[in-house]
Amino acid sequence: MTKTKKIVLIGTLGLLIALAGFAAVVTALVRGADEEPPTVTAFAGGKSLVVEPTQYCNLYLEDCVESPVAELQVPRGKPLQISLPGDIADGLWRVVMVYQLDDGRVGVDERYHSPGESLAITVETPEGMQLNGIEIQQPSAVVNEQGLPLVHATWAIKTA
Repeated sequence: MTKTKKIVLIGTLGLLIALAGFAAVVTALVRGADEEPPTVTAFAGGKSLVVEPTQYCNLYLEDCVESPVAELQVPRGKPLQISLPGDIADGLWRVVMVYQLDDGRVGVDERYHSPGESLAITVETPEGMQLNGIEIQQPSAVVNEQGLPLVHATWAIKTA
């Protein structure tokens, strides 16, 4: 094989590899653009509910979509169970719980979860309280003045 033919062959192979890589990137972007935001499933009092995100933005807080807050009654003293897809559970996330105390005061509790830590959680209501609602939150790549990440996705459930 002549030197010219080798150069042409190597150039052609390089071009084919570059085109294949470009096609893979375009396919991944197109496939990702059509995906729906992830949902969580809530269970309480013998009922289940698929919960759409109340706010869902990309990691830079652009292209946001909003949905209404979901409602699922949680009987006093009963737990709320939440099932999360890998899209949420495989990243950092937290759950914020809001309680109504018997004396009328409001209490807030939150738990942080590491990537892959849990695909499901159970929210127990402490004695003398009613669970009013919860939010599942995922951080964004945008930080506030204190250096804390802002939330890019929220799934909210009113429970009382």
